[in-house]
Amino acid sequence: MINIIFTRMFTHDDAEALSCVIDDVSKGLHEEGSIRENIGDVLKGFLLTLPVLLLYGITTLLSTYYLVNDMVGVFSKSELRAFLPDYLMLSALCSFVLFFILIAFITIFPISTLGKYHLGCTFFIISVVSIIFIVVICCFPTDAFKNFFYTNFINHHQVPLADEFYKLIGDGYTMVTFEPLPEEFRKRGYEDFSYKKYLLPAYESRERLQEAEELAISSDVVILGAVPEFLIRDRLEKNKLTFRYEERLFKKIDRRLIHLEYWKKLYKEHTRYRRKNLYMLGASAYNRLDTAMLLSYPHKCFKWGYFINVPSINITSILQEKEDQPLKILWCGTISQVKRPDLAIKLASKLKKDHIEFQLNMVGSGGVEWTSLITNLIDKLEVGRYVSLLGNLPNEEVLQMMRESHIFIFTSDRGEGWGVVLSEAMANGCTVVASNKIGAAPFLVKHKKNGMLFQSGRIKSLYKAVKFIIENNSLRKQFAVEAYNTIKNEWSPQIAAVNFIKLVDSLQRDESDILINEGPCSRAHIIN
Repeated sequence: MINIIFTRMFTHDDAEALSCVIDDVSKGLHEEGSIRENIGDVLKGFLLTLPVLLLYGITTLLSTYYLVNDMVGVFSKSELRAFLPDYLMLSALCSFVLFFILIAFITIFPISTLGKYHLGCTFFIISVVSIIFIVVICCFPTDAFKNFFYTNFINHHQVPLADEFYKLIGDGYTMVTFEPLPEEFRKRGYEDFSYKKYLLPAYESRERLQEAEELAISSDVVILGAVPEFLIRDRLEKNKLTFRYEERLFKKIDRRLIHLEYWKKLYKEHTRYRRKNLYMLGASAYNRLDTAMLLSYPHKCFKWGYFINVPSINITSILQEKEDQPLKILWCGTISQVKRPDLAIKLASKLKKDHIEFQLNMVGSGGVEWTSLITNLIDKLEVGRYVSLLGNLPNEEVLQMMRESHIFIFTSDRGEGWGVVLSEAMANGCTVVASNKIGAAPFLVKHKKNGMLFQSGRIKSLYKAVKFIIENNSLRKQFAVEAYNTIKNEWSPQIAAVNFIKLVDSLQRDESDILINEGPCSRAHIIN
């Protein structure tokens, strides 16, 4: 963030003075010999211009570093070129910041006529470049809006909590789905839960859809995910208690932020309801930060997430069984940019240099290009003996691998809205090392108590955390036990369902009387 403090305003008189300066310079430049006679002022003008251009260059280079940090040597040139629109956006924003600095500089300090002329030319050049950048970016096609509304079907991440609600409420609980399970998810092994008694498949017929709409209006309490916006609007007009549940709103800082339609959409979905009977269940520790930026949900955000069925295991016995086994490190996820699999490979390279014997198992698949990038990185760093790419595996097999592994590394960046795999690893005997920008991490992982957090995208930070665990075997086992207890006693679907009913009761009686201090449905606070 760049903060600029103005010592005084750029007034109308200043504008007229600057106009006169430009007119005088224009006349002077047409007079014979004027440049030679004022060579000192010309040089002074160029010297005054140089720091501005230098600052512009530094800021654009820093923005480029921010975008491709830790990616040089991992991605191909074509991949790096894909970052160009975002780079242009940041460059344009830097230009506008420099514009305000320049105006303040011209109005505050005494500069000769030609000095101001050259500063004015610099401003003009930067402004033209900025406008071109903005036009290019605004016209650049983006997929941001295509995927803004997620498919609303029941999956294995939602079933444990839905089952608990049904146990507590019975027929008073209904879950409405607007789409069947997509075929692509069936192929990936997702189970079809359409047989659940509490399901109302609104997509089956017009009558079912009408029933769902009527239920959305008449129910005492509604939790809404990806649903048509009119359902929220009509319900709030009747002042009915309503909850949204969402991950973080700004998963990626990209060119969407300069699209007016994007901000209008956010305003219509969130900010305009700030004084309505609408609350936010944030399925990300960073949800509150994003909603605060929109001036929405004041004191109305609560912790939420995705809840897994916690296995009844003997955690002490599991840890004992792998005590004398060779060190196993597990990584799970899609081979993609958000998941940052390159960090796992770089970690393997560092551990190899330390002469540590280990096996890194990587579960998951991705696109051809990304898979190729990772395999090339493995060859480049010569860690093929230590790294196994296992592809997609059935969930039960992955859970068993977690029980057999010593350390689970979760390397995703801020694009990971929640990250259910973190809960699964903690519930199955792994000591976790997680990126601090993953949505679930600040809620679930207490640094050096039940796991380790590292600075997102920083290989040195990841290496330091993993090395700490390797060198402190007793702490590793202690972290694993505490991690299991965290999921079982604080973040299970049973706890979440009970806490939600308590929250509803508290809100219906008195908004300030919230009885839940930790875990699901406790108040969410801003985390940067």
